[in-house]
Amino acid sequence: MAKLKPRARLIRTIGDKLISGPEAAIIELVKNSYDADSPSVSLHFSPPRHQNPNDIESPIIQDGSITISDSGHGMTAHDIEHIWLEPATDEKAKATHSRSGRRVLTGAKGVGRFATASLGKSMELISVSQHGSTLKKCRVYIEWDIFEKAQYLEEIDIDIEDLTPEPDDNTGVTIKVLGLSNVWGQERLKSLIQELRRLATPHQDKKDEFTITLNLSEYEITDEKLEYLKALKSAKNRSEVPKKVFSPYNFDGTRLVLSNNENLDSMTKVQEDSDEVSSEDITLNPYSLGDHCHYKVEGKFNRDGEFLGHFSIVRGDNKKQTVSLDAPPMSESEHTCGELEVNLRLFDLEVDSVKDLINKMGLDYKKSFTLRSARDFISEGTGVGIYRNGFRIRPYGHHAHDWLKLEKRRVQDPSHKIGHNQLAGEIYVQDEWESMLVERSSREGLEENGAFNRLKSLITNLLLHIEAERFSFREKAGIARKPKKDFEKAYKVASLEKVTKAIESIQNLSPEDKDRIHIEVNKSSKEMEKILDGMREYTNLLESRTTLGNVVAELLHEGRSYVSSISGTRDFFKEFEPHIGEQSIMGEIARNDMPSEIQNLDDGCTGIKKLFKDLDPISGRKRGKPNLFNILSVVERVERITKTERADSEVFLKYDIDNSLSAFGHEGDLQGSLINLVLNASYWLSTVDREERYVSIVATTQKNQIYIDVINNGPLINEFHYEHLFEPGFSLKSKGHGLGLAIAREALINSGGTLSFDDKSELTTFKITLPTEEIK
Repeated sequence: MAKLKPRARLIRTIGDKLISGPEAAIIELVKNSYDADSPSVSLHFSPPRHQNPNDIESPIIQDGSITISDSGHGMTAHDIEHIWLEPATDEKAKATHSRSGRRVLTGAKGVGRFATASLGKSMELISVSQHGSTLKKCRVYIEWDIFEKAQYLEEIDIDIEDLTPEPDDNTGVTIKVLGLSNVWGQERLKSLIQELRRLATPHQDKKDEFTITLNLSEYEITDEKLEYLKALKSAKNRSEVPKKVFSPYNFDGTRLVLSNNENLDSMTKVQEDSDEVSSEDITLNPYSLGDHCHYKVEGKFNRDGEFLGHFSIVRGDNKKQTVSLDAPPMSESEHTCGELEVNLRLFDLEVDSVKDLINKMGLDYKKSFTLRSARDFISEGTGVGIYRNGFRIRPYGHHAHDWLKLEKRRVQDPSHKIGHNQLAGEIYVQDEWESMLVERSSREGLEENGAFNRLKSLITNLLLHIEAERFSFREKAGIARKPKKDFEKAYKVASLEKVTKAIESIQNLSPEDKDRIHIEVNKSSKEMEKILDGMREYTNLLESRTTLGNVVAELLHEGRSYVSSISGTRDFFKEFEPHIGEQSIMGEIARNDMPSEIQNLDDGCTGIKKLFKDLDPISGRKRGKPNLFNILSVVERVERITKTERADSEVFLKYDIDNSLSAFGHEGDLQGSLINLVLNASYWLSTVDREERYVSIVATTQKNQIYIDVINNGPLINEFHYEHLFEPGFSLKSKGHGLGLAIAREALINSGGTLSFDDKSELTTFKITLPTEEIK
């Protein structure tokens, strides 16, 4: 009977191909130290030595190395043979916690240990473990090339050598990688420092801290390079200093660590002499601004996607406001992602906001920062990380990785939406079996499955509500405030009341003189009031035109987005259409991407159709003179038009309207407004569980006016949003363009009517008024 015979080079494949890069390989080894209950791990990089460090072409006379040391429980020779040297062992899957029971194990695939194969040509592992009352010490040395030379794994023997423990030996594992495969220069090491600083959750259990130290003291800069850099700085033209290429290891390693290791704690500590630095191992500081931020939200999602938590305006009263959100509808491409714990911190980046935040951190803005450096300092601490068992899942949480597509959202609506460099936080997820959030074997992110889609959907929906409350506060607080008009105050001044009182108080004036002066004052006052009346009327007209202008601006914003989707699909078919039927890489790409491109095309067409439909009521096209129209007929048409979308959400339209009720105006204005209100209500009703979901339309008449109430039993609107409901661009929908209510109100104004929100009603209620006869 045939059997699978793994080739020897499979081990190199695991190390070289399955681990996404050298930084990921280092992180896997660091996690192994954590799983071994070590309180710390030490990384020591020794660069290759060039014969002449000032000349990159000079030969390398000594190979570089990486040493990873910990003081965990170590491994016995038996552990090394039957666990460490077994690819894809299920040891961590069976034992979910470390030996101490304090830590949840961070790996479960059993391949991370072969990260060393991707880092260098050979590896030495020395382990010291406790065996009863004595210490056991052993050594393994592997030349990875042997796996290329041998044909099958079974042909390779690896010796495990027993050693005699030294008196000062302690338990732990030291791995030394020799013959480095990668150039560990300034940029790669800087990237590694950033990754290591973001590795563990910033809110560690103080009783079980895990620290990472880094030693780059063997990286040294030569005097010749210092002189070269000095000459470059003072030169006026590049030609003055001949170009010279130095060894990539010719720099001050200790300075590199220190300059990329600042956080709030390190900057607020008073140092006796900041210029004197030790060449000892440097403890890496996690990126953290502490709890300093402008807004904060914390809470939990249950398995169904319902959120319960608190929102605080830190720069305001900092009081916790309860946030309770129903679970958004789950799309066909989504799957439950288990329970989530969320901590998010938001930042404003205006000049005054940045200065105030830096000073509240206990730092001196004037002394230590420019506006740019202050924003960079805040930005370095941003990014939303996904954490499992206390460790960040790469690459989420890196300040340059916008996995929530925040910048794309913000481009469409910069006033309401936040950017990637304005949000920091942590999302804590359950294990893979509970959440279905599966780490890729490459250790580079999560699988793009239904659970991950759901996670992104939940966080985006939460941000919509938080952004709306942030916007509301900023408006009230006068941040980027627009000048306000106050006609009532102007009218009061125009009455010249103070002048009149002053005249009366003058004793030397005769009654006749006072009367003559009063006549002139009253005449001037009336002229001023007449001017103000004209200004007020003109201002109201401008406001009406401004609303239309804002609507058009939003239309252009949204329209460009939809057109971009359509254009992208066009470009795709131009490039790949000839290859669709080919059995080639181009053909495979074409067939794989075609469904998503067609969906982009459909989304773009649907979006443009909806925008034009929404804009129709205020399009300005000729539609005849206003006249009397029947209210009941309009409501019945709205019922028919909205039937399909209401049926999808199981929303019923209720009304009992007197057939004799008529209004004067354009019936299309009322119809468009009612359609918008009914469909909007249907959307929000679909997000909550109700025994019966309904929209009710009630119409009455009084004093030449028709009063129409549109009521629904969906989720109530937060009071923070009341004053922004009719602003173009304001929306709490994940895909809303924020034009519907603004257009609906503008349309009714064209017919001499009004649209308002009733904040006193127990249910969500919008009120419409229309005249019953022509306004003279």
